[in-house]
Amino acid sequence: MKKKLFALLIPALLACLWGCDRDGFGRRTHDNNEEEKKDPAEQFSPNRNWAISYDGRSEITEDGIAADVENITLKSTDEQTYYLDVISAYSFKEDYGSSLQDYFNAELQMLKENAEQEKCRVADLLDHGNVSYSFDRLESGDWIAFAIGIGSSGALSGDYARLDFTIQEETPTDAYNAWLGTWKVTGKDKNGKERAYDLKISREDANFMYLVKGWECGKDGAKDAEDLDFIAMFNRWTGSLYINGQFIRWFQDNNIYYDTWLCGHFYYDGNKYEKDYYFLNDTVTLGEAILSADGEKAEMDGCQISVYMDDTEIWTTTFAAMQYIDIPDSDKADPLIYAETVPLFPLQMTLSSRETKAGSEMPSLRREAPAKAVRHEAVPAQSRSRITSLHAVRSRRPQ
Repeated sequence: MKKKLFALLIPALLACLWGCDRDGFGRRTHDNNEEEKKDPAEQFSPNRNWAISYDGRSEITEDGIAADVENITLKSTDEQTYYLDVISAYSFKEDYGSSLQDYFNAELQMLKENAEQEKCRVADLLDHGNVSYSFDRLESGDWIAFAIGIGSSGALSGDYARLDFTIQEETPTDAYNAWLGTWKVTGKDKNGKERAYDLKISREDANFMYLVKGWECGKDGAKDAEDLDFIAMFNRWTGSLYINGQFIRWFQDNNIYYDTWLCGHFYYDGNKYEKDYYFLNDTVTLGEAILSADGEKAEMDGCQISVYMDDTEIWTTTFAAMQYIDIPDSDKADPLIYAETVPLFPLQMTLSSRETKAGSEMPSLRREAPAKAVRHEAVPAQSRSRITSLHAVRSRRPQ
């Protein structure tokens, strides 16, 4: 049974000090745009002066940290301005109906929101001429790179360029396969009670991602969480496994939309708020697991974050736990939790059984959630996040 959180919403600005920002494991697909759909052929035409190329994957090192990036180049023989973005072919079809108009309008709206946050013009976020881009590593599968023509006034020009390309899955390494199997995960909750889950870690994208099921399930969890899963990342340089905060799914209840997130918890004991327990929904790294030498055990610790409390004070701490939370898009509803408590970091992991046929399972349906590429940044960008205080809980199950 889900629980309701009485919540105090506090706007905050978060900077992640460690980990990978993977915007867009999924986004809610509903929208309230009632604009009449028009034939895309009447609105847009390819710009023959623009040519996009996918230049492959490369390894870079910044401040001693290695990363894989995807390289994309746009060559232009005119001076028209554009915005280049990359979207999965599945998302373009399923979420935009393969409509250039719908997708380009959504991208322009995103740029307007970004410009408002950065206190600049849309035109300041555009490029022209020849430009090379680096994106964080992409999942294997089919992708589309679009250059969207946008004029100095911030309106769509009608020009565009498109490149369809495919990322091939790699052959899994022994280090990647070492995490595949069922693990007993144990830890004490904030009340000091021992909690245990059986996590099944399966292949999602070799040498890059895992699918994890079983968090908040079993006798110490909640039945409602049994159909939830999340993505874990593999660090191919260190052999560690790490987990980012991430969108899981969305649903509607009593005309209110909820986003289910894997959130991070942290404690704040500043003078203004006193000691309290908060959760954060953002795509930052929550925890990292290090494998033992014999591959039979592991320990997962919480990762460090810095938070601007009320935009006036920076609070640096580490995540204390991670938890599934349903977050409403209306102030008329409260966040919902599944398990009343979860184990705190550090978590102890013991291998129960090893996966003998790596990757034999069908991919998760959630893997085909909307996905966009993320432009690689040497220093993780600050992003607007929502920090919520955990107070009393009471039972409430969405109907």
